[in-house]
Amino acid sequence: MGWMEKTSKRIARKIMSEDTIHTEEELSHGIEIFLLNLLNVMFLFLVSILLGIVGEVFLLTTIYFLHRLFTGGVHMSTPGSCLIVGTATLSGAGYVMAHLPVLTTSLAYFWIVISMGAAFLINVKHAPAAHTYLPTNERVRQISKKVILFLITIGCTFILFLVVYYQKIALIYSLAVFLQSLHLHPVSYRMVAGLEQMLRKGGTL
Repeated sequence: MGWMEKTSKRIARKIMSEDTIHTEEELSHGIEIFLLNLLNVMFLFLVSILLGIVGEVFLLTTIYFLHRLFTGGVHMSTPGSCLIVGTATLSGAGYVMAHLPVLTTSLAYFWIVISMGAAFLINVKHAPAAHTYLPTNERVRQISKKVILFLITIGCTFILFLVVYYQKIALIYSLAVFLQSLHLHPVSYRMVAGLEQMLRKGGTL
């Protein structure tokens, strides 16, 4: 049991009462997710400051986590590996966006249509992901799917109009949506499983 799990259990025990509708395990898991996300955001913010890409990372991360809130997705099995891989992924994507040269309008349109279209199709088939912190109730899951498809449709329409005036924002938005959608695909789960297996063999996990 890691320090974050122990801390979450201690906090859950303290806030439990007779009126609490959730079990101690459910509260503990929710607290652990919150602490993990808080730690990830703090570390990501620090890295983005050092790289001088705060604006790009902030926008990308905000859109990414907004979609992840409704869909869930692949994640690493330990807080440490999640911190490292998550920070590397989001700061790396932010770095690429910060240094990407201005595209022609037609190329920008092409990327947005392809990436958002692929994201829509992936979410139709795989959202929301089977995940411990998302509801298992089928009605709630269908509502989550409808919400995320609506967000992708509205977002795509919005950034297509935005391209001419704020191309970078439009591209960052589309990349964030596409990236989160990729984390719903079974291939991502297999890649993460393979990565964690390699890390265990190397004694990292």
